[in-house]
Amino acid sequence: MKKIIYLVIIALTASLYASAQVSEAPQAEKRVRITMNTGKVIDGIIKLENDDVILLVNDQGERYQLQKSSIASIGEPTDNEPVETSQDRGKPFGMTIQASAGGAWAANEKYTNVDADLIMGHRLLLNGAMFLGAGVGYHGLLNKARKWHFLPLYVHMKYTFLPDRKNSPLVSASAGYAFCLTKDVKGGAFGDIALMFHHKIGTRGGINIGAYFRTHGYRATDTVEQDGNVYTGKLSGAIFSVGGRLAIDM
Repeated sequence: MKKIIYLVIIALTASLYASAQVSEAPQAEKRVRITMNTGKVIDGIIKLENDDVILLVNDQGERYQLQKSSIASIGEPTDNEPVETSQDRGKPFGMTIQASAGGAWAANEKYTNVDADLIMGHRLLLNGAMFLGAGVGYHGLLNKARKWHFLPLYVHMKYTFLPDRKNSPLVSASAGYAFCLTKDVKGGAFGDIALMFHHKIGTRGGINIGAYFRTHGYRATDTVEQDGNVYTGKLSGAIFSVGGRLAIDM
């Protein structure tokens, strides 16, 4: 009888040990798809989570520390849907096309001001908040008496305050030299600053709308006829322009 009891005890002990081993075995880690408020989608495995932050590791082993306030949804990945990879976001080249219009003042005269610019550079500095590059454009001053045409070449910086959000304030600044394309007029040092509202489209694109202030120097030969006499003199000074701006990021 005792032998039977010992056998039963041994069998129960082995069963409990096996059950404990199964319960202690690590469960397969579940992959999730996280959609950010910006529309960005990331597939990976959640390694750590608390009330504020999720630490996600994707299939390439890259880690993302995501603020929960920036997450739109967490679900299961679908193989048929395209997913943004870090390589897509990591392409540093970016381009901006912008157009501006407003008023300008130079040599005590008022002008209509029209600008168009093409800017290219690195768009992922400071974790995507800063763009740094170079630009070229056209700057036209038009009124009934004069038509001045300038070609500005410059370095350009813009900073998006909330790069992970769909909408964010943005500030940009440029500095360089504006060459004049008008006869008998020379250009000068160039500066531009703008405060804009940025709306993100997809993972790379965006639309920026706001206001700008631009100034650059000039030197000109001015001919005036007075009392039957012709006088030629030199003009120099600064051109000040203000207005609205629309820019498209690509």
